[in-house]
Amino acid sequence: ARRIESWMRALLAENLSPHTVGLCRALLRRAVEQAVRWDWVPRNVVDLTSPPRVERRVPPAQSVEQAQAILTAFEGHRFGPLITLVLGLGLRIGEALGLRWEDIEVEAERPVRLSVRVQLQYVSGEFQLTPPKSARAVRCLHLPGFVADALIEQKRTHEGLAPKWIETGCANTLGLVFTTWEGGPLEYQNVRRQCLLTLGRAGIEGVRLHDLRHLCASLLLARNIHPRVVMEILGHSQISLTMNTYSHVLPGVAAGAATAMDELLRPGK
Repeated sequence: ARRIESWMRALLAENLSPHTVGLCRALLRRAVEQAVRWDWVPRNVVDLTSPPRVERRVPPAQSVEQAQAILTAFEGHRFGPLITLVLGLGLRIGEALGLRWEDIEVEAERPVRLSVRVQLQYVSGEFQLTPPKSARAVRCLHLPGFVADALIEQKRTHEGLAPKWIETGCANTLGLVFTTWEGGPLEYQNVRRQCLLTLGRAGIEGVRLHDLRHLCASLLLARNIHPRVVMEILGHSQISLTMNTYSHVLPGVAAGAATAMDELLRPGK
């Protein structure tokens, strides 16, 4: 156990984050656990250690005005529909990049629902569509009108690129909604880099792509959408994850509930 503690301190000294070191410890724990099953070692000494403490990052101040400013910054941008989808539905970036046209349900030539069935990951040197993070992450979501408009815009973009793909022999073989100009999968780091540059030019600092998912949840909770519904939209595995992650929003929701009860039951009303 002392050797493992020393090893984790050495990783931290190499500027690995506490979260990353915790993942390394978890991987080692699984390996030693297998060794216990095979009777190679008598016990799992990793259990005698503690992972580094991870300070939970507090998302930047979030508001309707911030959300509108982000959407405005991406008007006419090639990743505008992608940002709209992530912000409007709270998708994980991998889920958005792995979205396929076959996952979108259309009624009267207009998108109305989409199903989150896969996520795009870069594994062993190639792009792969893998199952979502958990069973709860597989979900069907109704589309807000502005998100449906963004998907229609993206469809028109692909229709405009289709002749070029045929001419150059390129193709969107995975049927993805968001692709490179050649029809291939988008690489997360390239998307992240370009989006952060766009946000910076618009004077929006300190916002990560994953913060758009947090912003979606915060806005829903602030509008008194039940946390259980927000949990289903985000694809969280447990309601406690939703409640703990967005505890900074819930006091305002609780105050609203108290006001509503007062309006219902105050004597003399």
